Amino acid sequence: MEDQMNEHRTKAEEAQRAVNDLTTQRAKLQTENGELSRQLEEKEAFINQLTRGKLTYTQQLEDLKRQLEEEVKVGDGFWPEGVCLQVGGLGWRRSKEGLREV
Repeated sequence: MEDQMNEHRTKAEEAQRAVNDLTTQRAKLQTENGELSRQLEEKEAFINQLTRGKLTYTQQLEDLKRQLEEEVKVGDGFWPEGVCLQVGGLGWRRSKEGLREV
């Protein structure tokens, strides 16, 4: 009878250790999940910021291109076809069809 009691006690202790290990592992995974969720939110915010910046840059580029096209129309004789012009780090070539980025 005493042997059975010792065997049951040993099994209960092993089960309790397994429960404790699983509880510890669960807590670690929850902490890791929280950290990964936070990192994901940061990355998504950064992507949104980059997207807004790209949209702003694209709009500014289109505005500059329209402005340059207007200036070319006004000064038609000053910028012959085929000649490249460097504006704001971008190259432009005037052709019969209008301005082309090069």
